[in-house]
Formats: sequence, C-alpha cells, structure tokens
Amino acid sequence: MIDPNRQCSTVLLVDSDAQTREFAATAISPVAQVKEIASAEQALAELDGKRPDLILAALRLPEMDGLELCRRLRAEPSRRQLPVLLMIDNSDAATLELAFQAGATDFVEMQADIETLRQRLRHMLRAGTTVRELTADRASLAAAQRIAGVGNWMYLAEDEAFVWSEEMFRIFQVDQTATVRLESWLERVHPEDVDKVRQALQEAIEGRGPHRLDYRARQRDGDARHLFQQAEITADRSGDERPCGTVQDVTERKVAEAEIRFLAYRDTLTGLPNRRLFVDRLEHALEDARQTSRRVAVLHLDIDRFQTISEGFGPDFGDQLLQHAARRLAKCLRADDTLARGANGADPTLSRLAGDEFMVVLSRLGDASEPRDIAHRLLETLARPFRIDEAELRTTGSVGVAIFPDDGECCDGLIEHAGMALAHAKAQGGNCHLFYSDRMATDATSKLDIASRLRRALTGHGLELTYQPICDTDSGLVGGVEVLLRWNDPEHGLMPPSQFIPVAEETGLALPLGELVLERACMQWRDWLAAGVGRVTMSINVSVRQFGHEDFVDQVQGIVDKYEVDPSFLRFEITEGALIGATRGAAANTHALLAMGIGLSIDDFGTGCSSLSTLRRFPADVLKVDRSFLEGVPENTENCSLVSAIIAMAHKLRLRVVTEGIESEAQLRFVRALDCESVQGHLLGEAVPAEEIEPLLRSKLEYSSGSSVVPFRSRAAG
Repeated sequence: MIDPNRQCSTVLLVDSDAQTREFAATAISPVAQVKEIASAEQALAELDGKRPDLILAALRLPEMDGLELCRRLRAEPSRRQLPVLLMIDNSDAATLELAFQAGATDFVEMQADIETLRQRLRHMLRAGTTVRELTADRASLAAAQRIAGVGNWMYLAEDEAFVWSEEMFRIFQVDQTATVRLESWLERVHPEDVDKVRQALQEAIEGRGPHRLDYRARQRDGDARHLFQQAEITADRSGDERPCGTVQDVTERKVAEAEIRFLAYRDTLTGLPNRRLFVDRLEHALEDARQTSRRVAVLHLDIDRFQTISEGFGPDFGDQLLQHAARRLAKCLRADDTLARGANGADPTLSRLAGDEFMVVLSRLGDASEPRDIAHRLLETLARPFRIDEAELRTTGSVGVAIFPDDGECCDGLIEHAGMALAHAKAQGGNCHLFYSDRMATDATSKLDIASRLRRALTGHGLELTYQPICDTDSGLVGGVEVLLRWNDPEHGLMPPSQFIPVAEETGLALPLGELVLERACMQWRDWLAAGVGRVTMSINVSVRQFGHEDFVDQVQGIVDKYEVDPSFLRFEITEGALIGATRGAAANTHALLAMGIGLSIDDFGTGCSSLSTLRRFPADVLKVDRSFLEGVPENTENCSLVSAIIAMAHKLRLRVVTEGIESEAQLRFVRALDCESVQGHLLGEAVPAEEIEPLLRSKLEYSSGSSVVPFRSRAAG
C-alpha cells in the first residue's frame, strides 16, 4: 500500500552498494519519493539544492562514513533538525553511542526486513513532520516575540537558574550560552531599579504570588531600555508549579508617552512649560501659599517690538530670537541662583505663554523686593545683544507683576492683572517693569472705550490735521511743516495724542490711521500748490508697524500718484526708539522710498538708545534732536554738551539737523551757533489748521542782534 503522504516526502538514500540501495528503495517507495546517492560527498552536494525530509545512510561508506556525514550535517545550523537514519551492521552499545554522538536520529540494522525498515521510515517521517511544525511554531513565536519585544522566562528551582527565551537574551544583551541566575539578571538592571526587581523576582522564586512592574535595563552603549514585567506561578507538564513570566521592551511606548506629555505640557519651540503646565504649577503654588500664609508673585514678560521684528526679519528669525531669549531667561532663573530661588528656596517656574510672552511664578516670597529684583534681572538679560544668523540685534523687554493675594486670589485673576501691568509698562515705552494697581483695571476699560470711539472717528468726523512750521535757520524761511493728527471727540472734546496713539498701536488701528493722515496731507499739498503757496515740504509721522508693512510702499505710491504730489517734498518721520525694533522689511521700504525721492527723518533722537549701526541700516538724511535736551538750555551745561555732541555727530554722518522744542530766543541762538540747519518749537509757531498756517508759509523769520525775535512777519507787511 502506498502512503498518502508519499508525494510530499523525499528520502535521500546514501549507500555505495547498489544491491543495498535497491533493497532500501523497495522499502522506501511506498512511503516516500527516493533519491539514490552513492557517497557521502555526493549527498552533501545534493543538500545544497532541495532539502529532503529524511536521510537514510549506510554507516560504512567509502572515503567519508555515515558518522562523519552526520557530523558535517549537524555542523550546519540549518541541517541540525534534519532526521538521519543510519543503517548499521552491528547494534552493539559502543556503535550506537558513536552514532548518537555524531548526530544520528535513529538506526536500523542491515538485517532488518523490508516491512520493518518501512515502518521505521514511516515513523521517522511522521516524527520529522511534527518536529518541523514545532520548529516552525517556535520560529513564529520567536518572531512574534521579537516583533512585540516580548521575552518569556521560567525559574528552575533544581538548577537555581532561569530559563530565558531567545528574545530575553536580546533584550538584556546577554550571550545565549550564559547561565542566568538572579544576580546575573540583576547585573543588567538599571542601578536605580535593582532593589524593586530583586524583591519582585525573589517573591516569584519563593512562590509568593504574581507581580507586575516597570523598570529599566542597562545597555552596553550606556543607554537604558524601558521594560514591563509580569509573572505568575504556573504548573509545567509534570504538574510541578514554577514561577514564570514575560518581559516586554516598552521603550518606544515610553518615548511616545513622553512625547505626548511633552506636547501636552511643553512649548515645542523653547522646551519651556506651556500655559497648561504653568497654570497647574501656579495652582499648586497658590494652594501652598494659602496653607502657609505666604505670598506668590506672577511676572508677565514680553519682548518689546517682537511682532515688528518677526514680520520684518521673517518668522524663522523670530523663532530663533525666542529660543535665544528662553535660554537666557531660564539661565537667569536657574535653580542654584540664590536670587532666583529667593529667601525660602522655592524654585521659580518659567513658562512660555504664547508668542513672545513668558510667565514666571515666584512662590513663598519672603521679601517684597524679590519680584522687583527678579524683574530687573530679567530685563537686564534681554537687553544684552542677540547674535542671530551673523546679525546683532538689540532689543528690550517689559514686565508686569501681580502679587497673591493682594492683586488676585485665583490663577485667572493674577494672570489677567499681570497682563494689565505689562500693558502699562509697554505703554510707557517698554524696557521697564510695573506692579499691578487697581487704577490699571480702570485704564484698561478706558482703552477699550477709546479704541471703540477711535474706530467710529475713522469712518466719521473728528480726526483733523494740524501743521507746525519748521524754519530754516539760514534763509529765515518757513521751509516746511510737520503734519500732526488731532482728534476732537464729540463726547470728550480734544483728545491728546498721548492718549489715543498708543491705543491705536495696541489695537491695530495705527495702519488705517496712518493711511488717513498720509492721504489728507497729500490732498492738502495739492490744494496749497493750486492756491499758489508753492511746494511745501511735509514731514509726516509714521509708526514702525506702518513703516515696515509689506504694502506700505505701494500705498504711498498710489496716494502720491492720486494727488500728483512731488515725492521730493514728502518726508517720513520715525522715532529713534522705534528704529531699535525695526525690521528688514522697514529697511527695504526705506530704500524704496528714497528711490522715489521721499526723505526720512529720525525723530526724538537721543531718547531711544539706538546705535550707529542702526543709523547706517536706515539711511536717513535728517536727524531731529528731541525737545527734552533743550530743557534749561543754555543754562544747563550738561544738556548743552549733549546737544552739541548730537549735532556734531549728525554732521559727521552728513545728516541735516532739526532741533525741536525751541521755546526761547536764547535756545534759538544757541542751536544756530552750532550750525543746526532747521528749528521747530512754540517760539516759532504752534501746530494749527491748514487755513491758519498758510500765511506763515509766505513769511520770513528774521534774526536780530538785539534781544527781540520777530518769529513771523508776512512778506506783505514787510
């Protein structure tokens, strides 16, 4: 009878005797296909091709016998499970011992009849199939464990050792030939986790129940892998209870969890705690303060003119500035800094709230001066030059401070009030810190009201232009005017620019307000030209945000073309303080405007702490000396020296000078002696509406050697 599995099984028959091969082939053919080979060397060569399911080989073969054939087969890992049935002449104990030592699976005597040989072959083929299936299952399990990073182990009390799976050896980076005992296992555990792993394994060895624990394994390169282990007591095949368990490499999961936590609680740009973590830590600080009757300070800090910097230099530059600033601030507040820790050793928390806004929590305050000292240190830190992309940038910061419980008893209230204090610090020009006061809340409401009314004024009435004369000191003529915006509110009357201009800057109204001023000024220039007044040089104040806007040049060109204004009679004034935070966009616009013929004046010079590199980057042709330096001149010798130095420096840079704030004849003579080209101030004329300035545009300023100065006298009267 032919075995139904015959077509699936192959037997490699190795014997040098043809008659023996014929006998054996007769026994094999009903149960398997047979491939006849005359020598061991040929058999080994045959195995390089298709692998048989079983080898039936004679013990006695020429050149290489069956024992050596077995040894060669077992030397190859891929052939160690291949069944080998040796045909031997004598089944004495010594021969059998040699056969099994060489790697034979079983033996059959040469004298056996065909049926006995056939049954032995059938049994071995069936056993071989089972072994292959088990091997495949084991390989699949090993692959699955390798993919999942899961190894398994069992403790053998009789050997006082652990049996590890292949994946266990890989996880712990241990040679698979090593005997694993408790101490050798613990050698691969991270030192900080050894005690808890020892306790868990000892309890498992003693049969004291299951366990689950996380710990770390040391790697040869010094890194650590995160592991999850669970164990229980189970019965083996013989019914004996043994501790066994699994170990899973969960490093990737731990890394993912850490990344998720980072994204949830950390700012991805700077690595600092984000708003969520800041609020959480502030809550803990407040709870501690309530229990200990201590005070907590919240500091709200931002970088002055950061938005302008980011818009002009690009978002990447802005991000780098934030990263540099975050590192500086964190270093300033490092935990080992006595000042930053405070008298009670409570570490401050630095967080990035949003954009360029940072928050600091100072808990367990012992001295009321601590928040002030920290704020001062933070501002000093930001004031140092930043080196980014081979460019040096100078900037400043502003800080608002709120104190628990005086300024609020909850997180939201403290954050809001620190923000109000920050807004007031910025409204004062920045580069300072302010503590919250109740007046600020009133001011915040007032600002919202001003912004609302200013929006209505932009689309209605109340916004008017006035013109202040700028006089040429050589010719005595009124050489031009500065255009100033006035707001006559129907509810509150005349609003000082110091009240509504900062609100316009904060609320985004500066852009439409600037466009309105530019258009009305150009319209007036055209009207004066048509009225025969002539071409009047107009100096128009421009905010740094407006000046750096990408559409500003096109907007100017459109208005100039609309009213047919000669651009050479237009001059834009930008304050020196604004130039410090001005951007590449503003610099590019400067060159485009100069190419059109429009001039640039640096206003309020001497108050903004700008550098000569700033003046070079913005090629102005006029410098205006701030009115504050004229106070007490000529009696105030210090101010006299400052004014002289500024004018001399401007002339060295080939800039023309306009001195503001001339209120006396003595001041006028003083700056004229310094060769100041132009002057402006109350002595020479107030800012007045267009119809009132027109006669002055036709007048001549006369200087006398006496004590009197006739500021304006019409040509007709002369």
